[in-house]
Amino acid sequence: VSGDLAKYYAEPFRGKIEVFESHSAVSKKVRKKILQSFESAERGVLFTAGLSPATLPCKGVSAVILIGLPSSAKDAKQLLDFVTRCGKELAPVTAYLLAATFEAEILSLLADAQLVPADL
Repeated sequence: VSGDLAKYYAEPFRGKIEVFESHSAVSKKVRKKILQSFESAERGVLFTAGLSPATLPCKGVSAVILIGLPSSAKDAKQLLDFVTRCGKELAPVTAYLLAATFEAEILSLLADAQLVPADL
């Protein structure tokens, strides 16, 4: 997911909850400030693209929404490790994967992830 898509998906949330955007189009210095602000916020939604999950804060995270499948098994593992790490911080974390119908065949990349399919 690109930074432009992160902005697109963030738009409906503006004015309803504090929105944070951090993606590879933003300088590293600015990304660090955004992530620190998100981590210290009482409530908020972080939209990110093109960043390593290892750099994302976990404090207070209750859900992770992934839009589209990871590009590789390695990326999928990093995302699942992030969700697991966040779940160990305070409370269980729920991860949602929003995948298009044409991506369903590729879900075998996440075979070990104990996915529970749901139609939205």
